[in-house]
Amino acid sequence: MVTVLLGLPLLGAAYIARAQGHLSVQTPRVVDFGRYPAWEQRVAHFQILNTGDTELAIKGVRTSCGCATAGLGQNSLLPKQDTLLSVSVHPNSILGDYKKATTIRSSDPSSPITQVLIKGHAVPLVAIHPKPFITAGLLGLDRPRDWCFTLTPNRQSVSYAPLQLTSSVPVTIEFTKPTETNATATLTVHMPPQTTPAKLNVTITTTATYETNAVPLTFDIAGLIGEHLVAVPSQLTVTPHGSQRCRIRLHIVGPRNGNQRLGTNALALPDVEGITFGKPTPDHTGKGLIVTVAFDSTFAKRVQNEQLVPIVFSSPGTAPATVLCKAP
Repeated sequence: MVTVLLGLPLLGAAYIARAQGHLSVQTPRVVDFGRYPAWEQRVAHFQILNTGDTELAIKGVRTSCGCATAGLGQNSLLPKQDTLLSVSVHPNSILGDYKKATTIRSSDPSSPITQVLIKGHAVPLVAIHPKPFITAGLLGLDRPRDWCFTLTPNRQSVSYAPLQLTSSVPVTIEFTKPTETNATATLTVHMPPQTTPAKLNVTITTTATYETNAVPLTFDIAGLIGEHLVAVPSQLTVTPHGSQRCRIRLHIVGPRNGNQRLGTNALALPDVEGITFGKPTPDHTGKGLIVTVAFDSTFAKRVQNEQLVPIVFSSPGTAPATVLCKAP
């Protein structure tokens, strides 16, 4: 008699342990789109089934990149109920070969995380060589520079809208359009010699049109021209209490292989109310300087009011370094 009474709760507990919602992907977990035009949308569908004995809750669905979005038919499944998970790849959001996972979080105790995968090769309407973004690096003064992009369409009769240019320094652009319907076009960017240090940021935009498809194209060039003073860190969080101290490392970067030394007398410290600077001392390399910075309540209050306050360090012959002081 005692054995029977003791066994009943154990059987009940075992049944409760088995009575759970379980997530099962009924369709293949990998969908391969193959090669397809990047300007077209692709959608994969996965059938999700609750194979358990109790209700299953879908707690969240997340894609691994902004190129895709996921949608679920419903977030709660009764036993033996199913729904569809749709994963959409946006047009012109990704190029070339890719593999992207979508993660499903559920109340399934045996497998709270489930993943499905989409993959494919998105062929761009226009292939850009060497690539749409060029890192120009550290450039010297008084020397002209040229950069070239080639545009090879993957369809015939592709046309281009007029180019739009924004640049931090004077540049000129030349766009040689093809004479044949499917030939390569050439975009050349010419920068004349610069006489003062500056940041190089060039952006060129246009639109390639094929039939009813309009695909935006962007070309970027970024780098530094001449010698630049660099501050590390470039941002500081200033608490509202004041009496805060920190250290800033300053050094020079430029085309001379980093061999330029920042002398103590060459560094101009900002004159800002509420900030006290210590005497600069050489850093571990012997080429840069360490500066101690102390903020009092006056400056702390200013940062809280303005949210973002820049302080600027300078040195002759170099572009200045800016440290942004921000409120927490």
